[in-house]
Amino acid sequence: MLDWRTTEKIGHVAYVSNLPQGPGMKSAGSFIREVTDAFIQSCVKFHDKMGRLPFIYRERQIQSTLLPAMHSVADVVMVELPITRRDNDGEHQGRLDYVVLYSDFIFLIELKFSWISATLRQLRDETTQGWSKAWRKQLASIYASEVTKYGGDPEKALKLGMLVAPCYQVTKDENKLESPNLIKASTMLGMFTENLNPLPNFSCIWALDENLQTTHYYAHGRKERYPYLAIVTRVEKL
Repeated sequence: MLDWRTTEKIGHVAYVSNLPQGPGMKSAGSFIREVTDAFIQSCVKFHDKMGRLPFIYRERQIQSTLLPAMHSVADVVMVELPITRRDNDGEHQGRLDYVVLYSDFIFLIELKFSWISATLRQLRDETTQGWSKAWRKQLASIYASEVTKYGGDPEKALKLGMLVAPCYQVTKDENKLESPNLIKASTMLGMFTENLNPLPNFSCIWALDENLQTTHYYAHGRKERYPYLAIVTRVEKL
């Protein structure tokens, strides 16, 4: 049973935490919650000014709200930081989406983005594959020396995989678009927290308020609304 928090003009928000014990885990949970709350507030402000939601334009466009949210709660946020990755093919150069300094800890973050349909009851292949890539390849290939190179302490470094996943309803008949439902929102979050590999350990589901249920119009008479948004995260020690 999710513990929903209801806020006027925002809607309903619930968190699920299964973080393990260990150094930095409590701080990581606080960081994710603070960033998520700030991100939601920023999305609402964006909608109020623009008449649309910022996350409908995929990963690159959510930077307009997610990055300011991180800056508002962290000490330092570095974006697209060059790193040396090490895997079975040897060393090669890459970039890490975010490196964040927060409460004496360092968070190494890979961000993924994916859609989920309100009518289908399964995750897309691109969702599960993108999440797996973040953990099996991108985050797994980061070594302690990369943290030391930038003046950090590897003992205070944690890896975070973060997935932002809007849920969409699509139709050609606007009257068939349903209002948000907390039972459906819970089901949607469960698809992520139960089916991704590795499993997330700190997640959020946002059921958007009615005033945010703007219909977005696309080609060929396609109409969409976005009733829910999941922010799914896993935290591990480096």
